[in-house]
Order: sequence, then structure tokens, then C-alpha cells
Amino acid sequence: LSPSLTPAIDRLAAQSDVWLQAFSTFNTTNPSFASILTGLYGKNHGVYDLKTPLPPEHRTLAEILSQAGYETLAVISASHLGDHNSGLGQGFDRVLLAEHTYAGELPVDEAMAWIDTRADRARAAGEAGATAAPFFAWLHLFDPHTPHTPPGPYAVGFRPSGWNGLGPVTSWIPFRRPGERSFAQPVLGGERDLYAGEVAYLDRQVDRLMGFLASRGLLDQSVVALVADHGENLGEHGIDYRHTGLWDTTVHVPLLVRWPAASGRPGERRFEGLVQTLDLFPTLLALAGVEPPAGQDGTDLRQLTHDGRLGRRAVFAEHSDGTGVMARTATHKYVRMAGERSIADGVYLYNLANDPAEERNLAGRGLPVERELAALLDRWLKDRREAPAAESRTLSEEERRQLEALGYLN
Repeated sequence: LSPSLTPAIDRLAAQSDVWLQAFSTFNTTNPSFASILTGLYGKNHGVYDLKTPLPPEHRTLAEILSQAGYETLAVISASHLGDHNSGLGQGFDRVLLAEHTYAGELPVDEAMAWIDTRADRARAAGEAGATAAPFFAWLHLFDPHTPHTPPGPYAVGFRPSGWNGLGPVTSWIPFRRPGERSFAQPVLGGERDLYAGEVAYLDRQVDRLMGFLASRGLLDQSVVALVADHGENLGEHGIDYRHTGLWDTTVHVPLLVRWPAASGRPGERRFEGLVQTLDLFPTLLALAGVEPPAGQDGTDLRQLTHDGRLGRRAVFAEHSDGTGVMARTATHKYVRMAGERSIADGVYLYNLANDPAEERNLAGRGLPVERELAALLDRWLKDRREAPAAESRTLSEEERRQLEALGYLN
């Protein structure tokens, strides 16, 4: 879109290394975050839905950092991602969870308040000659999901004219033809222009957080990682406002890291090689001076793009509820689907160079690349680690109604 919906994230990206070909391990929230916070593929952590907690035997990023002396905070903006459903609360000193969902302003306010309180203690410790504990905060923002209900100017097509930090927005510009919009998908509350408004509103919250960190002298001392758990279908493949399927619309995600000034990393680089969101796990641990645990599936992003390396040979993803699996190289994608109601069972093969929208299925034509990717996927599936069994919980009627309203249950 012109102008960009995200001036603040654009500014953050300009100061960061950005991986342009980053892929999630899942198409849905809880399993994807389980991978990000453990460095494990779903086949190794066992979480495939929104009601199966991560087995506590797995060590999470927060747990490892907490044991290394970090203070830890999670602000989770959707109730279905709470510890009761996800098991991802382990290792956090404090978890703030939405009763249903949060709009972005509240979780950012809470994160800033927690960091500010901690900064006061750090100053007191410094005055007493002690060293303040470092901190790790996971800030989960939910706004671009349905229902699309951005506030005020964003809903009618305006966004801030630039980044403002903690200061008030004094100038607005249109990002589309201004005017009110009604839901095009009333059951879920979806509409493309309102979705764009949600993205612009979320960008403003990132703007406020970055401004806060800079105002406290923390930005250049901190690692800032921005990543999405999954993408979204906005009419592609005949699917509106549901992240169903393993197309790039649902698994190709943003991933950037702004390095602390002392790291010596220049930032401002763009990498085309394939990486996965679980690669953040060993990257962040290594930056904290902590050895990643043996047996995790991630690779430090710096190693993947160092000395001429061009990322992973292939990336893999699994579909929620275990109904699909994908192998993707830089040029082709191979998918098997079985049991997903909105997608026909079968094998799908796409030539991404000629068909980046993944509209022409080439499976069954005898192409050598299909045999190669099928064999690659089979080897990947077979290579599993011994792990504790993940046990699903029974959803309450209220939880089921909430998930149905968000489009997660049919």
C-alpha cells in the first residue's frame, strides 16, 4: 500500500537485520508460539491445537533466561494463548492475560509500566553498588485478527503521518480513500480496509513502545525482535480472514532483530535465505550468553547468514490439528493435506518461481522435484526426538464460544 501502513515498524526495520524469507512452523497461534519459545518443531513438542498445553518437561526461552537471572514478563492479548491452554507461562515471573482479547494500547501500557518499575529498582541497585538483573519481555499483540474493529481515525482510513514515539499524534494522513466500512464477512467481523486499519493501529503501539525504550535509555542496550506467529488469508485461495492452509499467505511471516549497540552488529541488512521462526530461540539465548539446550531444532540466525551462508536448504511447517505438512525450498513447495474441511485432501506442488501465488497445483505430473521433496519431507517427519506426550484439555463452553467467534472452530 502507498503510503505504508507501518511507519514505525518501517523505522525499526531500517535499524534492524530483516529476514525476508522467514517461515512459521505452524499456521495457528499456540503451536507456533510453542515452537518460537522452545526452538522445537511441532513433531517434537506435540502441540497441534489451541487446547493442548506444552508439556512442562520442555524448557522454554523464559524458563532458561529466568534460571540465568533474568526478570521475565509475558503480556498475552488473547485468552486462548494463556498458560491453561498453551503451557507457555512457565518461566515468567508475571503473566498478564486478557480475559478475551486486548487492543494493543493496554498490553503496551502494561509492558511499559513493568519495565519502568524494574528500571526504578535497577537505579536503586546501581546506587547501592549492585548490578541490576536483565529482563526479558514477551509482548503479544493480537489486533489484526478478526473482528476488525480499529479505533477512531484508523477505522476511517487515516494513520499517523510518521513515527511519534511517546508524543501525541499531531498529524494524520489517509492510507486509503477515507470513509466508513462495513464488515464484508459479518460472521467473523472481517473487512480488508478495517484489517489495514488494525495494522496501522498496531504500528502506533510499536511506535509508543520504541519511543518509551529510547526515552529510558534502554533501546540501544536491548535486543528487540519482531516476529509473527502466522499470516492470514485475505481472500486468497477462496478463504477470507482465516489462517487456514500452508500457503505462503499463512506461513510466510515478518522477522527482524534490532541488535544492541554493544553487539557490534551493523543492522540494516536484508537476508533472502530461508529461515524459521524457531531460529529465534538459539539466537536470543546466545545473545544473552546462555548455551541453548541440546536437542532443539533452531539455528542461530547469525550462523545461518554468516560467511556467505544463504539460510536453510528447506523449511517445514505443520497444519493445526495435524491435518497437513509442508516442505518448502527457495523455488518449490510440496504439501500434503488430509482431514482439513476447507481444503481438499491430497498432494500439492507449486513452482514458486513461476507461480508465487500458489494457484497451479503441479502434483501428479511426474516432475522429479515432486519425488525429491516427497522424500525430503518423509525424512524430516521420520527424524523425531523422544518427548513427553502432550495431553489436550477439555474446553469450557465459554472458551468454545470465544474460539468460534474468532473463527478457530467451525
